[in-house]
Amino acid sequence: MTRITHRHAAVGAVVAVAVLALGAVNAVGAPGEVPTDNACANPVLAQDLGGWGPFDGPVVSRDTVGDHPVANLHGAGTARVAADWYGASGNYLGQSEGPAVPLPASTATGESWTRTACGYRLGGGTSTTTPPTDSRASDRYHWGAANPEESDEFNAGSVDLAKWGLFGASEGQSTGCSPGFNGHGQRCASQTTEGGGLLSVVGTADGVTGGLYSNHNGFKYGRVEVRERAMPLEDNGGAAYHAVPLLFPVTADYTQAEIDFAERDVADPGVDLFVHHDGTQEHCSATVDSTQFHNYAVDWEPDSVTWYVDAEQVCRVEASIDYFDKSNGGAQLDMFPDTGTLMRPAREDVDWIHMYPSPSTVYGP
Repeated sequence: MTRITHRHAAVGAVVAVAVLALGAVNAVGAPGEVPTDNACANPVLAQDLGGWGPFDGPVVSRDTVGDHPVANLHGAGTARVAADWYGASGNYLGQSEGPAVPLPASTATGESWTRTACGYRLGGGTSTTTPPTDSRASDRYHWGAANPEESDEFNAGSVDLAKWGLFGASEGQSTGCSPGFNGHGQRCASQTTEGGGLLSVVGTADGVTGGLYSNHNGFKYGRVEVRERAMPLEDNGGAAYHAVPLLFPVTADYTQAEIDFAERDVADPGVDLFVHHDGTQEHCSATVDSTQFHNYAVDWEPDSVTWYVDAEQVCRVEASIDYFDKSNGGAQLDMFPDTGTLMRPAREDVDWIHMYPSPSTVYGP
């Protein structure tokens, strides 16, 4: 997947447009603009040479078009536009994605292409996208600065093994395998990778999967937000993998102290919150397309857990969890059926994970 970004001011907002390409594609923008009011089917938004450049987070940065490589595609493929919206103060508002569209037939021969163009037209008729309201709970509810030691943008190109551990590998190592969830299948470190600004976990048809856990000493109470999605990679008739960002206990059994805050079978039409405490559990659900990116957040306090999806409060659970927990990085893709069951290949992607201390937060020793 390749991201080429551009910003465009509209109705008091700033938008970054990214090419999400299925195939080995890189793209450069054109200095021209083709007026349109469709979903920006051409994969790059162009305004002028000064308008092209990376936009990574709220920091304003513009480079010339020459910084982007020519696109080379070997074989047919599709591309998708994603518009990341930012407010005037630089706060992230959310993402809108257009449909996947076929690339020109000529690229199937491996021919290079260097430019595309499309534009946004606001007002009457069919507008391309609408800036969403604040879609991060951390922005809407002013949680302040994230703790960098327990947060990650996953932009380094490889997993930070000082911060995270890989399922299947010993601490600090990048290779190895171990039995999967409840002994089902295998968890192998090779299945968890970082690249293109994403952390990804891939589950195979024969039950080999992975995941991520954090190496810090844990915390008790606080706020965690993750931008995550999980999608099937093919339809082979196999059983679905199970995806979940979560907080899990350092010393206690999960039935005493675990918060699963976007649990579901891959491609199910919704996500679930499970709060495990005192040998019991509380539960609530939200309907979302979890194959697309969403922001999932929990505010864990001494007597409650509040759950947010795209900054909207879904529920507040009264529960007391008095154990030090730690985040697993938002990535856990589990095989629930017995070993030997045909699985439907899937991938879980995490764009970022942030931990925000609250007045109640206590860090582990």
